[in-house]
Amino acid sequence: MTAPSPTDTRRVAVIGGGQNCEHDVSLASATAVAAALEQVGHDTVRLTIDPRGVWHDARQHPIGLAIAIEVLRTCDAVFAALHGPRGEDGTIAALCELAGIPYVGSGVRAGALAMDKWATKLVAGAMNIATAPATLLTATTAPSYAFSHRSSSSPPRSARATASPWSVPHRNWRRL
Repeated sequence: MTAPSPTDTRRVAVIGGGQNCEHDVSLASATAVAAALEQVGHDTVRLTIDPRGVWHDARQHPIGLAIAIEVLRTCDAVFAALHGPRGEDGTIAALCELAGIPYVGSGVRAGALAMDKWATKLVAGAMNIATAPATLLTATTAPSYAFSHRSSSSPPRSARATASPWSVPHRNWRRL
């Protein structure tokens, strides 16, 4: 890939971290995205959201949301390398839309829908898109199932944190 010409160079904000259990993975993703953008000649503005929800600049100084929005408005686009709730669930897309800031990725509705795996399965099924058989487990129904995979013995941390239902492929469970 060749570097963009000076007139094609973009200033891109890359947001990493996040206020959820996928914080560290998101930091690694943001680092890789920023490095790739810089390698092809774009300017990047690195921002981080810490686990408590505080925004930080590239030097890890806390700047808060209001200043973060001012910084984002100086950029041509935002690349949110955030994973999980309060990131890829449409919340950052909503923030960018409300502030009038262009961003890369799914819009608010698509991000929110994709985070709800059961709703996504229902939509896919309604569109005749095949999905693996699954059962919706809630706090009420989950105790009546045993799981065959140690890693699937409890809801994902993000589901536990929000008390949201979660679905598990049939091959990973049996009714007690």
